[in-house]
Amino acid sequence: MGLSLIAEGITNFNFVVECVGNLMEEEDGIIEDYWVRVSFQIQNSFLSWKMDGRESFSFCELIWLRKALNNLLSDKYSEQQKLEFIEPDYRFHLYPKTDLRTIFKGWFKDPIRDIYMDFIINITYGRSGEPNERHIIPFYRNDIYAWRDYLDEVIEKFDYRGKQCEEYPYPED
Repeated sequence: MGLSLIAEGITNFNFVVECVGNLMEEEDGIIEDYWVRVSFQIQNSFLSWKMDGRESFSFCELIWLRKALNNLLSDKYSEQQKLEFIEPDYRFHLYPKTDLRTIFKGWFKDPIRDIYMDFIINITYGRSGEPNERHIIPFYRNDIYAWRDYLDEVIEKFDYRGKQCEEYPYPED
């Protein structure tokens, strides 16, 4: 089971989440940490890159991402939202619908720019710890629905015994 998309019509993007590891709970029943193994592959005329089975996101981060995508798809955001997680190599920037006439003067065939999301990947080579390359992969409304639906499937299959994730300062309803 995985998510396969063609971003911008030129980038083949495959994303697979596998829930592994141990569920760690705090005394009050809140999930503190549960790492999930993620594999993904990016391929276009500029880049061919693959990462297999690295524990890159916590389970709660997937829940927060799904909530943010639901909010974006429901037009609950009026400003750009940035999702930054424990693992600094991956970020998501979410952009709400925007009326371009409020930003630029001029005539627009279609003045409303629809929602979109950037998945930002920092690739580090060697041991410096500093990212050597940054890749931004844009996803639009239909892709965002696919991301959200895939996260729904992943989260539904995992039995986290009805526990709640700690509230994250982002995203807000």
